[in-house]
Amino acid sequence: MVNVNGEQIQRDKVDKVGKVGSLSYLLFKFLLKDSGMSLKGFVELWNKSHPDDRTTTQSLSNKLARDTLRLNEFLAYTEMIGYSLYFEKIGATKREDEAPKVEAERKTKKFADAIMDGLDECTGVNFSSILIAGENATEAARWISDNQVEGMAETQELILLIAANRQFHVVCKPISNSSNYEMVTRE
Repeated sequence: MVNVNGEQIQRDKVDKVGKVGSLSYLLFKFLLKDSGMSLKGFVELWNKSHPDDRTTTQSLSNKLARDTLRLNEFLAYTEMIGYSLYFEKIGATKREDEAPKVEAERKTKKFADAIMDGLDECTGVNFSSILIAGENATEAARWISDNQVEGMAETQELILLIAANRQFHVVCKPISNSSNYEMVTRE
């Protein structure tokens, strides 16, 4: 069973769908939908940020349908749309009330550590500003500003920040007056 943002996708659902029913297919399509993206939109964004590792909508669709997508590809694609994969031992006991606090402290420490390497800021399309921390913060700020498009959705801008994290090894924190976003980090 797979749990995504509280929704469970079970293997028996996968089998009922038939040939186009691999778990990676269902999961990736669910994550795209949750991110407000189409497969075509994702491929365009992927190709823009990965010019040396281009793909086509048909190729990605075939890999998903045939269940031939490699794990490293799946992880890179899901990271691009803001998701990570983690495993949890079945039946393990943990203090669920402490998990968010521990995670917030980890992210705050990571951002504080990155600030020691450098700090820059740029304005966002959907955010009042974007703080960028890390050794390559200035280059990342310039790259983010160059790749922003007027009218882009918040989700697209967050994906752009994730791409900057990956490419420049920085930590980005979008600041908004109307929303409280978590840091966008690269694990």
